[in-house]
This record gives sequence, C-alpha cells and structure tokens, in this order.
Amino acid sequence: MTSSHTTGASARQELTPILKWVGGKRQLLDFIRPLIPEHTTYCEPFVGGGAVFFDLQPKKAVINDFNQELINVYQTQKEQPEELIELLLRHREQNSQEYFYQIRALDREPEKYEELTPAQRAARIIYLNKTCYNGLFRVNSAGQFNAPWGRYKNPNIVPEDNIRAMSRYLNKSKTTIRCGDYREALKGLRKGAFVYLDPPYMPLSSSSSFTGYTASGFGQAEQIELKRQCDLLNKKGIKFLLSNSCCDFIEDLYSGYQIERVPAKRAINARADRRGAIDEVQGRGCMGMIEEKWNALFETYGIAEQVKRQGIFSITADQIREFKEPRLMTKFDTRESVPTVFGKLGILPVTRGSYVIGDFSLYHDFPEEESRGGVIQVDRSRIPDYLETIDVRDVRSEAAAIKLISLTGILEDFLGEKRLVETVSGRMSSGAFDFQIHSGDRKHVSRIQVNNSQLEIDGGFEGRDSFAILEGKNVVHSNFLVRQLYYPFRLWEGRLTKPVRPVFLVCSNQIFRLLEYEFDDPMVYDSIRLVKEQRYSLEDTRITMEDLAGIMGSVPVKPEPEGVPFIQADSFEKVISLIEHLGEKPLTMAEIAEIFGFQERQSGYYYNACAYLGLAVRKKGRDGVVRAELTERGVSISRMDYKKRQLAYAGRILEHEIFHQLFETAVRTGKLPDKPYIQRKMKELRLCGDSLIGRRASSVAGWLRWMVRLTEE
Repeated sequence: MTSSHTTGASARQELTPILKWVGGKRQLLDFIRPLIPEHTTYCEPFVGGGAVFFDLQPKKAVINDFNQELINVYQTQKEQPEELIELLLRHREQNSQEYFYQIRALDREPEKYEELTPAQRAARIIYLNKTCYNGLFRVNSAGQFNAPWGRYKNPNIVPEDNIRAMSRYLNKSKTTIRCGDYREALKGLRKGAFVYLDPPYMPLSSSSSFTGYTASGFGQAEQIELKRQCDLLNKKGIKFLLSNSCCDFIEDLYSGYQIERVPAKRAINARADRRGAIDEVQGRGCMGMIEEKWNALFETYGIAEQVKRQGIFSITADQIREFKEPRLMTKFDTRESVPTVFGKLGILPVTRGSYVIGDFSLYHDFPEEESRGGVIQVDRSRIPDYLETIDVRDVRSEAAAIKLISLTGILEDFLGEKRLVETVSGRMSSGAFDFQIHSGDRKHVSRIQVNNSQLEIDGGFEGRDSFAILEGKNVVHSNFLVRQLYYPFRLWEGRLTKPVRPVFLVCSNQIFRLLEYEFDDPMVYDSIRLVKEQRYSLEDTRITMEDLAGIMGSVPVKPEPEGVPFIQADSFEKVISLIEHLGEKPLTMAEIAEIFGFQERQSGYYYNACAYLGLAVRKKGRDGVVRAELTERGVSISRMDYKKRQLAYAGRILEHEIFHQLFETAVRTGKLPDKPYIQRKMKELRLCGDSLIGRRASSVAGWLRWMVRLTEE
C-alpha cells in the first residue's frame, strides 16, 4: 500500500469488521487491493461491513450507507467505544435464547425503541448480529430485525480490542460518516478521489435475491441508475471500482467498462461447508492514465468547442507536457486506441513541437483475410546456418521480422525487385510539405502544413526500380494509422526520382503478411488504396479438412470451465497474437490494451478467451500487480511448429461442446452454420443469457471461420 491509502505504518493496526454482512469482501481483499489506484479521498457509498474500508484505512474518506442502524454502530464506535463495550458485556452475561428474542423484539414497539440511546441501539445490533442464525443483518418490510436465534456455543459478543482500535482510527483519520442515499455521498468529489461501489447485488435467480438490509430493496431500476452515476464519475475523471453479481444483465449494462470475473465465497452461513462459491464481477472505470490526461486537456483548453468553431485546434508539445510526456500522449496507432474524449476527432503532428486536432480521417482498415490459402512457403536455405541471433520459430519483434523477409528474399519476391538494399531506418525529420485530409464523413476537407515533424521508418529498402518504405507490426490489428506510411512517403517522394512504395508488414503466428499501398493523389492523406497483398511462411502451412476432422475425433468434449466467461473475442488471430506476446512476458490488462491498441475491457475479452482454452491464467506478482501469463499448456503449444500449433489450437477449441457440435455440422453439410443456428445451439447448451448471446455468437462464428480457413487453398 502506498501512503495515500493508509494512515501510516506506525499507527496502523489490523481492523476486522465488527458486523457480519451479506456480500462482505474479506474473502476478496487480495483481488481488490491491486485494483485500487492511488487517491486523495476514498469514498464508499455502500459501506456495509466495511471490509475494504478498514483494510485500506485511508487517511481521508467518506463512508455512507442507507442503513441507519449500521451507521449508528460506526458513529458509536467512534464517539463512545467504552460505553459500547460496557453494554455488550451486559448482553454477554445475559445471553440466552429467551434473552435474544427479548432484545430482538425491542423494535416491535417503536415508541419504546425511540427511547434507546444511540449506544444502546448499537450494542443491540452488534449483539443480535453475533448471536442470530447465520450471523446476518436482516429486516422485514416493516424495518424490524427478523433473523432467528443462532444457537452458538461461544459467540464473540465483545470484541474489545477491535472496537477500541476502530475508534482510534476513525478519530485520527479524516473520515466523514454519512447515512442516506448513496448519490449524496458522491456529491462534491473531485478528480483524484476513488470510489468503491458495493451495492446490493442483482439477484441471479428469484431465490437468490437478498435486499433485506433495509425495507426498501434495490432492484433493476436502481441498478440502471447506479450505472448512470458510474458514467458521471467516469466523465469527471474519477476512478471507481464496482462489485456486483455475475449475470447477463450486469455484464451487458457495464459492457463499456473493464469487467473482471472472480469466484467469491458466501461468507454468511452457520456451517462453513455450506458456504458455496459463486461468481462475482468487478467492474471499473476503464479510464487509463492517457485518457485521464486528455480529459483534463480537453477541459482546460476547451478543445472540442475550439474545433467546432475553427475546424482545427493547434496544441503545443509544451502544453501537452504539462500533463504527461507528449510522445506517450499522442501514440494512437489504431482507431480503438484513441481516448474516448476525442470522439470523432484525431491528432496529427505538424512540427517537432506542435500538433493539430480536428475531424480527420486518419485510419484505414486492413482487408479481412478471406482464407489461409495462398501462403507461399519460402526456403530457409538463404538464412546463413551460422546465425544464432535469429530464431525462425520465434519471431517476436518487428525488427526481427523485417530482417527475415530481407534475408529470405520474401520482400524481393513481393515487390518484384531482384536486389534490395536496406538504406534507411529509424527516426528522421519529415521535411516540409502540405496535404489535404477529409473529415470522417468526407463532407469537409482540411489543409495541413507539416514542417520538420518527426517520423520513423521501420525499414527502407532500395532497388534498381523503386524504393520501399516498411511499417512493421507484430500484432494483429483491424486498422492502422495512415500517417505511419504517408509521412515517410511524402518525405522520400519529394527527394527521389524512382517510385516510392509504401508497404505494411504484419508478422503473427509465423506468417508474414505483406500489403502494398499507394496514394491515388499524393497530396491527399486519405487517398490510400491497397495495391496487392501476399502471405509468406518459412514453414509448411498446408492443413486439410481431414486433419481437423482427425483432431475433432480424438479430443474429448469437456464441461465448460468454471469461473471463466464464455468467449467474447471475435478474432481468433488476435487470440493467437496475444498468446505470442504472453509467451514473451506476463502482461497487465493495461499493457495488453497498449500493445493491441484497444480499451482495457477488450483486453479482458481476449485474456478470457485464452483462459477459456486453458492457455493463460492471471497471477499476482511479488509487487502485488496482477498479470496474465501462459499456462504450461500455453507455453507448450506456442513452441510447436506451424501445423502442430494450429491443430493444437483447434483441439482446445473443439473440446467445448458448442464448437464440437457446430464444426461437426460444418463437416457434414460443407458450409459454416449461420448466426441464428449458432444462437439456437448456444441457447440449448445454456452458455449465456439472451442479452449477450448475439455478441458471443459472433465470436463463435469467428472461431469457426478461423478453423475452416486453415484448410482453404
């Protein structure tokens, strides 16, 4: 824990929640702690038993609950600890079944109950909580405590040391204790605060509903309103973490946020052997550091309004640097990586120290790979046998991929040049040029002047008849930033007499995918057009339908994995790409998002896909950070040669009943099942609810297409 989370090591004492509470988080503290960022103020609007709050012991906090009796306990612990202890001692002396029901009945006579002091009411609730059946706080529709006698042999009715320690902490820290609507507790929070939301959970079934903390309950409408409050926090740049039940309604409601699924023990049961494991979800505001800083920049300079009035907003590197390093703040290689606050806007560098923001058409979609056929196998003999620094079976970096396509003649074959020489690479000045760029809807055109901006070329290869500029990626993306090709193109197009050929290289799964582009009008940024593409490999990539049928017949169908959500990752190529990166080192969800150029919630989808196949798992490191890493099986598969690796992936997929049935249908009919058929099968197998089935059926279809494409020539 950092100092911003705690009261300081010298004053810190372990605090245990004094009340048992349904949904208490003591079992999940190891999971929750790493998710909590540094903050100035801690806010918990549904504090309940306070397991997270008392574990963190923040220096400044706001805690709230709608339950008046609960808040009265906290106030009494803070202000009257000794009187509270004395009253609990009296309860302990008289504890019996008859005495329990006498004390429980006090709230049946409202006039007499009102005469009790706050300390007497607090002692009553603690006593009842410690001695009632299952140890829970529950009231009926009239607001009366109604849990029965628990028959415990030696209940801990008087936790003296804990009460005194809590009192010391609550008095020393700047903790505001409130009772009321959770929305009131959220008012006045500023950027830098952190909110932990642990509301009454959405019931998983009619029998699992528990909203008995108060007489009012917390239903679907309240869950929707809570989501609206989370959206407001996110817009303000206030980070939050929310816990709730794992059900289709909640996952769908918070689909725009990062969602983690965790198994949680039911803490409330008289018998430990009956405390079952159920899934919970932890959803958090997915605003990363970059997104947060851009929110602040947009607010500080009124960027959106300026663009609306003037068409373009100019911003300097120094202005950006006030918030974070410009190089990190302006690297958005895909559409998905652009911070949400930009909306339809984009950013372009124009000098070494300035940028322009406007409605620009900055990205271009990669064409979808229709098949795995047409892969040209290249003879490895051109690679000198004395080279130990290049492993042709483990090409992880873009630089290594570029070296290989040069050494093996792949690039020469693709471009039709007999001899290519690498002449330039690295960072360089763009020179001076201007260009036109369309808006996203292509209704408007902006003119941009570039003067010695910085650019980078991964590889520049010159032949007798042309000069090729290469942009390399070792990650599968759906689209790319045209600037990565356009700025180098304009630099060298103005200097050379021979044609300049922009080429994009994507290396993944040991396949080298080369795409050559041209600009129909060199003066127009978004006039880019695909000329041709080709795939190459240093291995035999031929796979037949008989190979896949053999795998299907040999793998056993297994039950769906517990604690892992059903897949929501449409591109199996990206799943493979993630496995490759995890093979290099364990990664956090934020690091995965940065590598792949998408939001952290998508990181979760693709990690879950790997976990679904048993190829990845999340572990907490010594530094307390949770990272995804490959399982032993994941490592083993990633090291296989191409054909064995693809069949191993297919085998892990076909172990699941839904894929086994659907692929069997595809083999029998000779065509892939359509989406309605997939959805019907998913419903039969009860894989997910109606609200999510459409999206997840798309992922099933995508994985089936990937398998079939392996066999297409």
